[in-house]
Amino acid sequence: MGQANKTLLYAGASRRDLLAGIATGALSLGMTVPSRAQSTLGIDRFMRISTRLCGMRLSSRTFGADILALLSLEFSDAQMSTLADFVETTNDIEVNFRAAGLEPIVSRLVSIWYSGIAPMKNGGERLLTYTDATAWAATGYAKPPSYCAIFGEWAQTPDPPAPGK
Repeated sequence: MGQANKTLLYAGASRRDLLAGIATGALSLGMTVPSRAQSTLGIDRFMRISTRLCGMRLSSRTFGADILALLSLEFSDAQMSTLADFVETTNDIEVNFRAAGLEPIVSRLVSIWYSGIAPMKNGGERLLTYTDATAWAATGYAKPPSYCAIFGEWAQTPDPPAPGK
């Protein structure tokens, strides 16, 4: 770019004006991109159905909100509400989600809760949590590596399972 063009391009603008313009543009871009998908299901209801589907108490509402946001990007509000209604109204533990057309949602939901990893549309994966993954609590004794209750507990042999389990 020649000197004449540079002068015309920046004529009357100081470095401060340029930086303020860039900051204003970045701020307006950031405000138009939602950080989480919105769902009408609500976090309380989502946590209740997740607890029932996973078969254990789930306590991380932050992790739950992240899962709900990701599922809301992939599945419609109608599908999510149908799942919630189905889970809340059935007494059958061995629910046939496939017949109700809900297997993809249930599979994704339970998989993310237990692994802490969410598959992405581009084919990659996103780690949502490591320490709050439900798989650790499901074993009854395992903890994420580097987490211990008492120093040196990893050197102790775990208790054997109860007879008949």
